[in-house]
Amino acid sequence: MFMQTNKWFQAPARFPTPRRAASLSGTRTPFFISTNYDSFETYIKKLSSSSRWNYKNVSQKYSNVEYMEISRNEGLKLKPIMEKIWRKQIIRGKSAAGMKDIPIKNNTRFFACKLNKEFLMLQCVEQYKNYIYCHMPIHDKLLYPSLSKYSWFNLIKYIIENIKDCYKIDMGGECGKSYPHNCTLPDKSCNPHFKYLIENRKKLKKYDYKYIYLTKDEKKVENAKKLVIFNNKIVELK
Repeated sequence: MFMQTNKWFQAPARFPTPRRAASLSGTRTPFFISTNYDSFETYIKKLSSSSRWNYKNVSQKYSNVEYMEISRNEGLKLKPIMEKIWRKQIIRGKSAAGMKDIPIKNNTRFFACKLNKEFLMLQCVEQYKNYIYCHMPIHDKLLYPSLSKYSWFNLIKYIIENIKDCYKIDMGGECGKSYPHNCTLPDKSCNPHFKYLIENRKKLKKYDYKYIYLTKDEKKVENAKKLVIFNNKIVELK
């Protein structure tokens, strides 16, 4: 048996083991943030004190900034503008000049930050049956250094309040290691499943910013599950 979100169903006869799953096409390692709450306030209360501080800090800093979902036409017009700004910057110590265009699919939705009449940020996400895959928020990091943090919290808020059939968002968890190692990407996942990301937090320095959005319970190894994305579905490996 394996589990998709909070509903149990019968597994295929030869569902992959964790070792085999990493080498199969269509399998990705997610960095999941749960959005299955009755309210955003419930989610905030479950965060650590440092995460709550981060939320309050960026909320105050960008209190005049409006967060919203925008139309597909608006998103497609804004996307090349923001990608051009993003490519001129240093992202996690490296030039973003070689960044590929964010792929656009039929299930892509667009979210933005706006100050007065000016768009400051764009984030593209892909909505699947019970989770949403998220590309990074792109914006001018020099002018708005913590706007991405504000955007992530507001995306979580929007989904909790407006998209009831989404149980988790996926921030991506393919490889967060900053030290030299035999990285198995792109053919295999350098991280075999979500539980690995919780067990090996100290190794995944590139992901420090992501752990902010996990609740205290989600950070506990004993609560973590061996989740992967298999053919665009949340699957728990056994």
